[in-house]
Amino acid sequence: MLEPRMLDFFTHRCPVQPGDTLLAAVSGGPDSVALLHLLLRIRDSLGMELHVAHLNHKMRGEESEEDARFVASLCEDYGLPLHGRAVDIPALQRQVGGSPEALARRERYAFLEEARAVAGARWVVTGHNADDQVETFLLNMLRGAGPRGLGGMLPVGPGPICRPLLNTWREQIMAYLEEEDLTYRLDSSNEDLSLTRNRVRHVLVPLLNREFGPGARAVLLRESRLMNELDDYLSLEGEEILQDLARREPDEGGSDRIRIAIPALHQHHRVVQRSVVRTAVEMLAGGLEDIDLVHIDSILDLLQGEGGTAHLDLPRRLEAWREYDTLVLSLAEAPRTELPTPPPSSPLDLDEEGELRWGATRVRWTPASREEIDPLEWADRPGRSSFDREALVEPVYLRGIRPGDRLEPLGMAGRQKLSDLLINRKVPRRLRTRVALLCDNGGPEGGERILWVVGHRRARHATVGPDATQVVLFEAETIV
Repeated sequence: MLEPRMLDFFTHRCPVQPGDTLLAAVSGGPDSVALLHLLLRIRDSLGMELHVAHLNHKMRGEESEEDARFVASLCEDYGLPLHGRAVDIPALQRQVGGSPEALARRERYAFLEEARAVAGARWVVTGHNADDQVETFLLNMLRGAGPRGLGGMLPVGPGPICRPLLNTWREQIMAYLEEEDLTYRLDSSNEDLSLTRNRVRHVLVPLLNREFGPGARAVLLRESRLMNELDDYLSLEGEEILQDLARREPDEGGSDRIRIAIPALHQHHRVVQRSVVRTAVEMLAGGLEDIDLVHIDSILDLLQGEGGTAHLDLPRRLEAWREYDTLVLSLAEAPRTELPTPPPSSPLDLDEEGELRWGATRVRWTPASREEIDPLEWADRPGRSSFDREALVEPVYLRGIRPGDRLEPLGMAGRQKLSDLLINRKVPRRLRTRVALLCDNGGPEGGERILWVVGHRRARHATVGPDATQVVLFEAETIV
């Protein structure tokens, strides 16, 4: 039953052409093992290539190491290329703070995008199932999410990610594993009831099944789909209305500010007002992490009554205030004196190993052959990156940020303002003038092209793909 469903998914929902490569995210757990086995079953029918990606979060000690060895053994048995990496999430949490689950999720998706680029894969495929979707729906409902959160995960997207098992229940997956006599790993942390998702899985969902029957899950899954459809509609409406009502401008410190006419906003239903404000917040903050429905509603509550002024502080350093008939949204940051920007460096000799200091940054580079390196270890990490030597157009040099600079980030469509990138990375304004850019002359008509915001984000240019022969490895560190 699952195999025909999988084949139909990749024929109609997530189209695959002969010769395409798929990258399967495999943790070693039951869902991902079943996913991998099903992809192997339909591989020849679709004429596709299959690679595997595994990220070791190092969150469960030796158990995590055994998971990595198990996945490596699977790939060896099946003759599949494996893209693996280890990231010490506990150490990262001690360094930057935040939730370990959120950090693991961020690192996982960054890794999958890098692995996809290295593999030349069209799609990243994950093993999320219908029970995961129901649990996400309940979690977000308890958190106070709107339609976007209640919609949960999409079968396809955002970006080149697809989830062919999203409408398949966990017991169906377990039955398939037993029928095919497949072994898999179990994550002991899934039993930890101190984690909210586990309490939803092991306490709330069983309670709903007992009190309302097994059909309760199906109802919640259907509601999640309806919320996705509603959110699609409201998002489009919000974007179109925001373009008509809003003006985007720099504030006194150079950050973006969005001004929205309140009388025109009030001509729309409150549901549409939420979508407009949410879209504006997402534009400013670069995402909606830590922004809940209650925050959006608190902004709208500022706009009630006649005239006057009011102010509101929000997560992600967002500020909202009313200036009589205008709603103003901005990113808060205390003004400080900016440090001077060093001049551009001399061209780098990429044919020889070298080192150069630019301001407070020391950059080292090493030429190497493609066979000598693990591309994933050099793809796009905070202090290191790698480039296809033949795709670089000399001169290659370092310089500082200039007004209007934009990056074409790896794994993202379009271009991103460097000011937005550094705001999202929480780089203080006074230090942004000391951020180094690695550039070459590979832009249109031989113009300048930004390759790497050193220590922060790589561009999608000159990636080290399967056909690369010579690479240049870069390492950077702050030395002040």
